[in-house]
Amino acid sequence: MHFNTMLGMQHPPEQFLGSRVMLRRAKPEDSQALFLIASEPEVLQYMDWPAPSSATDILARHEKDKARWENGAEYKWVILKTRGQCSFSFIYRS
Repeated sequence: MHFNTMLGMQHPPEQFLGSRVMLRRAKPEDSQALFLIASEPEVLQYMDWPAPSSATDILARHEKDKARWENGAEYKWVILKTRGQCSFSFIYRS
């Protein structure tokens, strides 16, 4: 049993909206954009998971992340700029 479940805690919000950024739960349709970002050498050095070889790898990871969210084991959000060009990043809470 996960710690959140033992304490009777609920899941955190799926979205947080600020004046300049929005954090939201990742979606399957984010796979291509996340693959492109995760393929950048500057990003790879900070990743704690293996570099994906395709957007399909990201989609498969998303399915695992979805299950971890549902059982309270880990929460991930993508970070999007609310103005101008979108950028993706992850923030974790486990």
